[in-house]
Amino acid sequence: MSLWSGKHGVLKKNGVAVAQCSNWKIDVNAALYDGTGMGSDWVVRQAGLSDWKGSFDLLLDPAITEHGAIQAALIPASGGAVQLTDLVFYIDGSGAHKSFSGNVWVNGISISAGVNDIVKAAITFTGDGTLTYTA
Repeated sequence: MSLWSGKHGVLKKNGVAVAQCSNWKIDVNAALYDGTGMGSDWVVRQAGLSDWKGSFDLLLDPAITEHGAIQAALIPASGGAVQLTDLVFYIDGSGAHKSFSGNVWVNGISISAGVNDIVKAAITFTGDGTLTYTA
């Protein structure tokens, strides 16, 4: 059995590592439609559309281009969701192992600042189109 440590994971945009990313998470869901007719004793299901969403955390530094752009766009005074293209979520930063890639709409940011901690930003996103898995 081969196990990997999350410390080697990387999030890249356009082939460049997103600075100070401390973790990422992807959730994939497939809708199931109920195709059961009256008089049936068992539920019949039909596969529907697939969807994906997730989050990543940053050790926030607005001087980093991507950090500042996400923060500025999501603050209520300036707008709405931000689209990020060409994201690749690597399990192993070397790129030698499995990865997930696609385009997303960033639709949330939660900034936290504790007296004994680093300022962090939790970013939530919704996938836009296909999530590609590379072995």
